[in-house]
Amino acid sequence: MSNKFSIEIIEAPRQNSIEWFIEQLEEKGYLRETPSIRNVQLNIDTSDYMELKVQAREMYQDEIEAAAIISSAEQSTKAASEKTEAFAIGYDQGYKRALDLVEWKIKNELKTTK
Repeated sequence: MSNKFSIEIIEAPRQNSIEWFIEQLEEKGYLRETPSIRNVQLNIDTSDYMELKVQAREMYQDEIEAAAIISSAEQSTKAASEKTEAFAIGYDQGYKRALDLVEWKIKNELKTTK
């Protein structure tokens, strides 16, 4: 007897902090590409750059915290599942033992009444 369950979270794909930062740099700055010499030049206002940098760091910290929470939840779920399974096995064994005792009692009663 196994009581296994899983939780599936479906969410739309989202940008990580690095992808967001690069996209924002490209949107706020002036990007000039020179494919012949494999060069990309980006001009952006310093205050815009610093603001984006702070926001990207905050997003990155949020990503780390979310990953830690998810990991902790997965470990807790696994531990709970293992305990539930152990309880079910113990209950099953106890139930079988009770049936064996009832059977033994009935056989003994039949022997003594003969």
